[in-house]
Amino acid sequence: MNVPPGMTSELADEFMRRLKAGETLRRITSGDKRCGAALVTPQRFEKHCELHPEWADEAMRLAKANGKAADASKGWKGGRTHCKSGHPYAIYGILRKNHCGGAYRYCTACVSESYKAPKALPPSEVIEKAQQLLRAGVPVRQFTTSQLPGYLCKFRAVRAMRLHVPGFNEMVLMNQSKMRRIINPTITTIVKPSAHILPRSTNLKASRLTGQIAGNSDYLFTMVDDVVSRALPRDIRMEVIGMVVLDVLDGKIRLADIKQAAKKYASNLYGEQKYTVSLDAPAFRDGNMPLIDRLSEADGMWA
Repeated sequence: MNVPPGMTSELADEFMRRLKAGETLRRITSGDKRCGAALVTPQRFEKHCELHPEWADEAMRLAKANGKAADASKGWKGGRTHCKSGHPYAIYGILRKNHCGGAYRYCTACVSESYKAPKALPPSEVIEKAQQLLRAGVPVRQFTTSQLPGYLCKFRAVRAMRLHVPGFNEMVLMNQSKMRRIINPTITTIVKPSAHILPRSTNLKASRLTGQIAGNSDYLFTMVDDVVSRALPRDIRMEVIGMVVLDVLDGKIRLADIKQAAKKYASNLYGEQKYTVSLDAPAFRDGNMPLIDRLSEADGMWA
């Protein structure tokens, strides 16, 4: 009070020193219980900035940088770059979850390690109950799925018991082997089944292009076979499939155009059949004599 507007040179130097030390404008000018006594009032700081523009530019630049740093440090463990185990958040990331009305952040590396190698064991009564269920032949999924009525504990707890409880892992493996024998009985493979004795349900499947017993079909033949109409006669259909596949392999057509190419080839083959006659066709309407028997060497057929 009762001093000229602005700040004295000593106050201005002290103000700048505290800004360079990382303090915010609120901490320097507020004067409350958390920040301590104010160095100057906000009105005197603003007046000093009006009187000294160059000093004000430097002060405002430092004040904005300090304010951003303070905002970044707010919140739950704000400003931390590593978790309590030493994993950097910039590499492993943060997992956010809402639980019981509160928001929590977890290190993804710590969560992954807790699932792969959990260290905390469930209570002793849970361990004894799990051992009883395994001896009774109950699958692990039955008492680790929360939606099922027999839920006992999380699967992570079972993993911890397998790692740290002696004999528990052997019990789980024995339980799993029993379930495999029940679910997957031995299947007898038929090598060469006959059509009249092949049952309806079999482990063999017939392929469309690779033979009676299916193997690994070629993706190109399968794609072409799917787009060529099955209403075509068998000889024309197989000819169209072969022509399309060869053109794709030669780079003449693209895979996106195989349907249009198949229609074009089928139309052309139908047009060729109009002007050709099979030698096995009947020579007369009222007889079974083939046309080839009516041709002679004089016609130049075999010349």
